[in-house]
Amino acid sequence: MKILSFFVALALAWFGYRHLTGPIAHAPGALVAAEPQQLEVAEALPLIEHGDFRLKPLARFALTARVLHRRNYSFDRGAKLSPTDLALGWGSMSDSQVLEQLKISQSNRFYWYRFQLPPPIPQEEIARQSTNVHIIPADRAIARQCAPYEQAS
Repeated sequence: MKILSFFVALALAWFGYRHLTGPIAHAPGALVAAEPQQLEVAEALPLIEHGDFRLKPLARFALTARVLHRRNYSFDRGAKLSPTDLALGWGSMSDSQVLEQLKISQSNRFYWYRFQLPPPIPQEEIARQSTNVHIIPADRAIARQCAPYEQAS
């Protein structure tokens, strides 16, 4: 009986983990209509000290987007500054019907997509309405949120 209880508990834990960490289902249709906004800074802003790095702000950037894929990095050259990359989409690239026809992945700090011919939308539209963003956490609380699930607690 103890063995059966163990396996039932193990199955429930696995199901809970998959349910809580898996992709979120969305109905067809674009979730995000707005284009990202990027404005060059006219005035020279002060350098930002971030650990061993000094960052020079060049633009202000704001967007609302759907997360298409996430990749954490621990060992590459940029991991100390930017431990997480997010592939993001808006417009048609936030539509579940389009995304179901694409295979999205990330590696070597790039975001990749594949599809079976014909593409669900023109390739130019895929490129214009998606991007890969290197996340630089502003503080330790945000860094913990970017950490892989095993390290987030």
